[in-house]
Amino acid sequence: MRLSACLMVRDEERWLPGCLASLTGVADEVIVVDTGSRDATVSLARAAGARVEHLAWADDFSAPRNRAVALATGDWVLQIDADERLALQSGASLRAALEAGGFEAGLVRLHNAATLDAAPDEVLSGAKRLDEPQWLPRVFRRGPALQWQGVVHENVDAWLAATHEPPRGLDVDLVHFGAAAALKAERHKGERNIRLLTARCAADPDDAQAAGYLALELFERGDTEAADRTVEASWARLQRWPASRSVLRLAAARALLALQRRDFERMLATTTEALARGGPHPDLLFLEGRAHELCAELRAGAVPELQRAAEAYQAALALAGRGDWRLSFQGVSAPGCAVRCATAQLASGALEAAQATLDSAGRLPVEGVMLKAELALARGRANDALALLMPVMGARAPADAWLLAAAAAQALGAAADARVFFERAGGGGGRVAWHRRALADALSRRLG
Repeated sequence: MRLSACLMVRDEERWLPGCLASLTGVADEVIVVDTGSRDATVSLARAAGARVEHLAWADDFSAPRNRAVALATGDWVLQIDADERLALQSGASLRAALEAGGFEAGLVRLHNAATLDAAPDEVLSGAKRLDEPQWLPRVFRRGPALQWQGVVHENVDAWLAATHEPPRGLDVDLVHFGAAAALKAERHKGERNIRLLTARCAADPDDAQAAGYLALELFERGDTEAADRTVEASWARLQRWPASRSVLRLAAARALLALQRRDFERMLATTTEALARGGPHPDLLFLEGRAHELCAELRAGAVPELQRAAEAYQAALALAGRGDWRLSFQGVSAPGCAVRCATAQLASGALEAAQATLDSAGRLPVEGVMLKAELALARGRANDALALLMPVMGARAPADAWLLAAAAAQALGAAADARVFFERAGGGGGRVAWHRRALADALSRRLG
């Protein structure tokens, strides 16, 4: 099985050598489509043995992707960018997966580096990673039907749908430097994407995918009014679209905007419609869970809503367990979903279920560590709670961490420490999670 690594590049002399070096001994050929470099990108690619072709830039990211795959001769295609690196240990597992076959598309884990000088191992470990790894389709069996679509946020969704089988999760990791704030600002990625997507939506108001991506870009930039106008203008056309048209990103944007406005009814209406049209998807199930959780918060911890939230999160995690976690927006991950699930379970009194969810989640974010401490407190193990909290109780620790530490200290009879911790938490007036407000109020009364 021969593998073709396909790249589109422009002025990538800083990043390209590292990318190509990571492909040595893994890819049988490297195809580089240059869209107008003015630096040493082309000469560096040729010196590394890549085949280089030129294609004039036309405000369309799909065109160079499709040109690269048209030039490829391998049985398989790996889509990779110059600011990405194939992890050292991933080459052998990728080759083994290709030889075994049995799938048409493979998902890899993309790790976003927090800084431009981060070592790949630091990113993979999470020490210098922006968020949890994202599952993305990057490995494809080559054929004439394989095509990217979209002027930006290009994808092969139509091709994937035509294969009639879900992508397979592969034990393959990519380290990505392009999401680091310094590089995003340097390249003005947000402004570029908004410009291209705005033009696309004007040209085709029925392009739900472009409208969804545009709304998400505007949402990330903080322009919620423009994001809302974009979403609603497109959502109003929903009933005239064929059932096969994906509204995933449009629905995600609409639900996220509703979440910001704390409108759980709009969230539920959105996810219900999108799930009915497209079937189960972890992003939509996650947002459905958030809607039920928000409803519970606004209704003073309504247990049935918390149980519905946990069920939605568990359904999302079941898909993630099959390697079917495909993000349509930043911030959603299997560990993050497990934390939200455990939050709903804990708030509804299902302590054993919450513990099981956290124990199966692997490496947890800070909120997950705090939940474990909260569970230890609920079981009367204050010492265990403090041991869990100590590593996260630094200068930037959230108020919740100090609140839980105060509760643990108070349970151990260390009133002076409890008061210090409670003051660090805001003295009862700090911003703590809604389901911990009762704990904050109780401590406020006990500590005076």
